[in-house]
Amino acid sequence: MKVSFYKRVTEKTGIITDIKPILNNIKLGKYKEQITAIRQAKTKKEQTALKNYLPAFTVSGTFNGTRSESSLLKHSGLLQLDIDNNLTAIQNKDKIYSDKYTYSGFVSPSGNGLKLIVKIPPDKEKHKAYFNALCDYYDTTYNLKTDRSIRDVSRPFFVSYDQDLYINDNSELFTIIEITAESKAIKVPVKNEHTPDNRKTPPTNDKTADVEKIITEIEKQQKDITQGYDNWVKIGFALSGYFNESGREYFHRISRFYPGYDQQATNTQYNECLKQRRDGVHLETFFFQAKQFNIDISPAVKVIKKPAEIREKDETSKYAKVEKYLSEIYMFRYNEISNTIEYKLKDDTQYKEVNEHNIFRMLQHNNIAFSLDNLRSLLRSDFVQVYNPFLEYFESLPPWTDKEPDYIKNLSDHIKGIDQSRFNIHFKKMLVRTVVCSLDDQYFNKHVFVLVHDKQNSGKSTFCRWLCPPVLQNYYTEVMNTDKDSLIALSENFIINLDELSTLNKTEINALKSIISKQNVKVRRPYDTRPVLMPRRCSFIGNTNKDEFLNDETGSVRWLCFEITGINWDYKKNIDINLVWSQAYALYKNGFKYDLTVDEVTQNEEENKKFKIESDESGFLTKHFRQADRETGNFYTVSDIVDFLNLRYNYLRTNSRKIGIAMKSIGFQRCQNYLGQVQYKGYYLNENVCK
Repeated sequence: MKVSFYKRVTEKTGIITDIKPILNNIKLGKYKEQITAIRQAKTKKEQTALKNYLPAFTVSGTFNGTRSESSLLKHSGLLQLDIDNNLTAIQNKDKIYSDKYTYSGFVSPSGNGLKLIVKIPPDKEKHKAYFNALCDYYDTTYNLKTDRSIRDVSRPFFVSYDQDLYINDNSELFTIIEITAESKAIKVPVKNEHTPDNRKTPPTNDKTADVEKIITEIEKQQKDITQGYDNWVKIGFALSGYFNESGREYFHRISRFYPGYDQQATNTQYNECLKQRRDGVHLETFFFQAKQFNIDISPAVKVIKKPAEIREKDETSKYAKVEKYLSEIYMFRYNEISNTIEYKLKDDTQYKEVNEHNIFRMLQHNNIAFSLDNLRSLLRSDFVQVYNPFLEYFESLPPWTDKEPDYIKNLSDHIKGIDQSRFNIHFKKMLVRTVVCSLDDQYFNKHVFVLVHDKQNSGKSTFCRWLCPPVLQNYYTEVMNTDKDSLIALSENFIINLDELSTLNKTEINALKSIISKQNVKVRRPYDTRPVLMPRRCSFIGNTNKDEFLNDETGSVRWLCFEITGINWDYKKNIDINLVWSQAYALYKNGFKYDLTVDEVTQNEEENKKFKIESDESGFLTKHFRQADRETGNFYTVSDIVDFLNLRYNYLRTNSRKIGIAMKSIGFQRCQNYLGQVQYKGYYLNENVCK
């Protein structure tokens, strides 16, 4: 169910995306601050002004450029209803949500109404008819007054904030509905019926007269143009693809000249055509078939156009011709994670990165004049729908509920930690943070989850690699430097494994810490014309066989280190990693608290002390000094301590900055002292007796 999303309702060009992430963001509070301001506004005018800054999305489909019925690319099969200024509706929302047709519902941005979304057949021609019928249905059933002014298929829907947003993936499709003008009552026609007196009126469009003319000629000649089952089926697909239900009458009128014509069989075949559709079969297929039997297919009405009108049509038809041609052969998608255009033949199962030159060559071989620059422009436009492999993966997983096994706990129990309880807590939080970081552009996972074990070949690296599910293996890497490619990797990967951290020196560790702290990166990707701001999507895991590898004396809040005694290799046999990520995704959507608490941050700092590499300064300070108070100790400034150590260890060559960091790391308390009127900062210490 694809929709067009607009960062502001006033924007004319949107981004094509799935509707599910938008609804999740409404539920999880991505727009909470903006919505709260709207609900607290004192006047309607102020509310309206604030709404103009809200994002919006077109529930009923995707659009090419401006939002209008003529620019609809594809109907989503969804329809919106607005019940505004109705607190009674909010009070009875549970009842409205439980209706079999309600797909989704949430409180409006103003806070005094409801927004509903319902599934309908993706039929642009009947959109307004479905809208009117649904308004009547909900108004009659729940004594409501829906807003009848939003019937247009291109009408945008504002985002909102509602923790109780409702989604029912199994809601029923609101099917063929007709409203009689006299009673306004809902009338559901009996399907599969067809008699000459019960003909549906075909939609008014530019091909109806042509089809009517051809069928009239067929009836005049009493000619059977359906000879051969395949021809008959193609005619059915051609009519259903263009006229939908309204083409049923035409199918019967054409079919009845077949000697074995059967009304029920014809109805059944047309039903199948409506359900399945067929790529490559269009209304022109029917015209071609009629021509084979010497039926005149010339237009019913000839329109003589002025030269200017012809030129205008030719200028606008070039792109349309190429779009139609490519759509019949390929399926395209824009991978917003890797920033690549991917494509496949319609009969293939695997997508691959587009080779623009191959497509350009194919167009030239088919005598389609279209430049390579125009092709590149087309492939970077809304013609290609946006695809997020992370979201598609998580949405494809079987839904996890609290009635299912605790897959995360089962997996973490295979890792034998020194403090198993703490490990289990943070392992679960780490997995959920990884999901959030990959999906929410406003969040980044600031912690590196590190396994520490003193033995080689204990399976740490293998386990870290296994955590990335097979479907996302293209978004996993172990290569991490500080160059531009590494910055891009922050946005293009799901997991980055920092294998064997103990091999990194102090400079490399500090550089890595700087990269880990980035929430966004701004770089110019290959072939881009300018730098772009990209969200950090990856999460870091790591491992080391040394118990001392942290060498930053200023703190190690970014590192979550866990000493383990071993790994039960049966995790590969006992655990399905996809079910683990399914649980993590469900926890995220249900509001699980995945960030570290204040107490957990403090505890982590204390735990990390055992993994720190002691500096030379720290070693010499603890050797020669111990903390004292004003009464029992001697007062030393940092300069005094530098002179003291440099005098005894001329190779040390320390300085005031290093001593200050080391004193703080050890825990020596700095204080003040006065010599006359001059204030000095330093430490009260006693010297240790050293042999």
